[in-house]
Amino acid sequence: IDTSNKTLRSLLQIKKRIRQENKILQNLKQQQLAEKKNLENNYQARAIVIAKLSKDIESKDSALQQMLANEKQLERVLNVISDSMPEILAEPGKHQAFATLKGKLYWPALGTVKALFGKPRKIEKIKWNGVIIKARQGNNVRAISHGRVAYANWLRGYGLLIIIDHGDGYMSLYGYNESIKKETGDWVDEGEIIGSVGNTGGQAKAGLYFEIRRDGKPTNPKIWCRKVRRG
Repeated sequence: IDTSNKTLRSLLQIKKRIRQENKILQNLKQQQLAEKKNLENNYQARAIVIAKLSKDIESKDSALQQMLANEKQLERVLNVISDSMPEILAEPGKHQAFATLKGKLYWPALGTVKALFGKPRKIEKIKWNGVIIKARQGNNVRAISHGRVAYANWLRGYGLLIIIDHGDGYMSLYGYNESIKKETGDWVDEGEIIGSVGNTGGQAKAGLYFEIRRDGKPTNPKIWCRKVRRG
């Protein structure tokens, strides 16, 4: 009987140890499962981040290609204007040569000028060739100087666009218009209303995109325009 009791006690202790070891093993298993799940979650998170980055890069590449296409299209329009329009001659005693007006011109619309010229756009490989004048929709857009309307139509990326040839290779560009009030070939005087501020061309907010070019190359509008006309 004593031997049997000792054997039973020994078996009970062995059973207890087995239960303890099983519990330890179960805890280890749960810990391993948790670590596995954590690794899988991290892997999925990394996969999501990589996919998002790839999509962002693809989107930026697409936006870059679109912006480059828009600029090339504008360059083609400017080249056609330069090749096809006759040279504008200033009328003696009435109109000054555009080059003499640097720093004396009025801004084409009443609003806040965002000094963007030369700064990188959202896509850093492209820089701004002009400025945006943040203005109320429908505000008047006026010609900055005497000249002839060389383009008055829709252009992708610029919306309703007006280009005025001022002679001697100088042109001014007015984009994002809500409406245009002149036609190609019309003569305009300084301060004459040529359009109205809008958000055409896919813009979220109303404003006027404005450039000045000499021989097709952009020049900073802020060194030309210093005055503000009311209305």
